[in-house]
Amino acid sequence: MTNGRPWLSIFFLMTFIAGVGSAQESLRNDILRLAKPYIDSKRVVGMSIGVIQGGEETVVHVGQTRIGGDPPNGDTVYGIGSISKVFTGILLADAVVQGKLRLDQPISELVPENVKIPDWEGSQITLADLATHRSGLPRLANNLPELATADPYEGHTAKLSYDFLNQHELRRAPGEKYEYSNFGFKLLGLLVASNAQTTYENLLKKRIAKPLDMKSTRVVRSASMNKHLATPYTINRIMTPVWTYSPNMAGHGGIKSSLNDMLRFAQAQFCEPDTDVGRALQLAWQVHTSDDSQGPKMGLGWHISTNPTDHRVHDGMTFGFRSGLYVDRKSKYAVVILANTADPKLGLLGRDLMLMLVKGVKAQPQIFRNPIDVAQAVMNSYCGTYRSTSEQEITVSLEDGVLMAQPTGGPRMRLFATSETEWFSRQIESTVQFRLKNGNCTSLQLESNGKTASYERINQPR
Repeated sequence: MTNGRPWLSIFFLMTFIAGVGSAQESLRNDILRLAKPYIDSKRVVGMSIGVIQGGEETVVHVGQTRIGGDPPNGDTVYGIGSISKVFTGILLADAVVQGKLRLDQPISELVPENVKIPDWEGSQITLADLATHRSGLPRLANNLPELATADPYEGHTAKLSYDFLNQHELRRAPGEKYEYSNFGFKLLGLLVASNAQTTYENLLKKRIAKPLDMKSTRVVRSASMNKHLATPYTINRIMTPVWTYSPNMAGHGGIKSSLNDMLRFAQAQFCEPDTDVGRALQLAWQVHTSDDSQGPKMGLGWHISTNPTDHRVHDGMTFGFRSGLYVDRKSKYAVVILANTADPKLGLLGRDLMLMLVKGVKAQPQIFRNPIDVAQAVMNSYCGTYRSTSEQEITVSLEDGVLMAQPTGGPRMRLFATSETEWFSRQIESTVQFRLKNGNCTSLQLESNGKTASYERINQPR
């Protein structure tokens, strides 16, 4: 009551609630303003975005879980890709807090006796080196067919990883220089789980997912997760398989999750470390790189960014999913972005949202070319082989109603139309102009990386 007049208390409470609601609606509109160009330009099929501001959550879902399907919601499941590395860093921190492992522990102490870990003039790789991308191990192991198939991590085993270590030689001392390593984090997840005498999947569930009530955060999807799984697409809007991982070989990128779960995870970063998982989160959050090591500052799995401020960040991308996690403890802001399309430019959305939250910078929406539909007969009239004066060739084909271009020695690209004759690729940010003479296509012009080249048509399908 206020001076015996309860209506004044009610008035002030209603005014406060209205103010909070108005601020959230304004934030929601800002998120939509920045997110919609990705959907309207058909770069991204569907996306879920969550923002935490002073403990309050604002959620936006745009697009579809599959082309022609329903919109996403908080339970929609996405692959989070390399954000899995943050979870792996926390599992390492948890083992350290429990006294089961040490950050300075050489990994040679944790592998089978028949495995020889490479060193550099006696300097050994430690668990901290793996967790900060300073092990000296490469991005990918050369005895694994990674990224060569539609499901590149299927069937990977500990044996293959150990076989690689037995024959690999380091190029520099561990701890000296940052070198992003998927292989290093896959190995880290394996070693931490093996030390706990369980699988990575079981350790993830027991030590992080269950304490934080993250029911849809797993390597091996449950029936409920499969029901809510978004269909993954390449940047060319071509459906692609969901990558599968062994339950023990997923520490670098195998976790799937939902926006509801990832917001719980982000909220946990602001909590006091009075539980086992809280203490692990706290240790993983700290800086674990020396000032004289080359490369960005790192927590355990976290990258530490200074733009816009001193916050923790990690992005993730597979062939069909894109994700981003950005947390600023000082300002109590966080952003989660989950998408079912592998668009590398979604990192710009995360950056723009954090700049808006922390610095108050009202970023302008990204401008993308919006494709139009073109009749199949028109697309078919462009099919054939085109050759430049330098003997380079581009083959244009129509596949399942989609126009594709294959340059000599280059990637196969899907072409999107801005008019019947002007097309563009998202893979290499190039423009293709089909040139007509008497109604027939006789040549094309390719603009890429500021250079223009003409290609004469030399044949066409009969």
